[in-house]
Amino acid sequence: MTENMSVAAIVATIVSLLLEWFPGLNTWWDGFTEAQKRGIMAAIVAGVSIAVVAGNCYGRGQSCPADWVAFLQEVLMAFLAAATVNQGIHLLSKRPAQTG
Repeated sequence: MTENMSVAAIVATIVSLLLEWFPGLNTWWDGFTEAQKRGIMAAIVAGVSIAVVAGNCYGRGQSCPADWVAFLQEVLMAFLAAATVNQGIHLLSKRPAQTG
């Protein structure tokens, strides 16, 4: 479970930094309202969390949880870790607001 949380958090960090600082992406990202940004970022982090847990389960030959409740618990824990890191990095690395 810890591996899933770490990988999801790293990917969420990269996404946050790319959207904030990568030329072209940050211009596109700035076109959204704050509410839209939150929704899109939540969807990205959820998708990353599901992909990481499913990838470790099926893609790398590791054994999958015996029941769906355990699988969903792993996805939830990966999502919470990734969302926490994503928002922390976002707040720490946010570009200064342009004035004037």
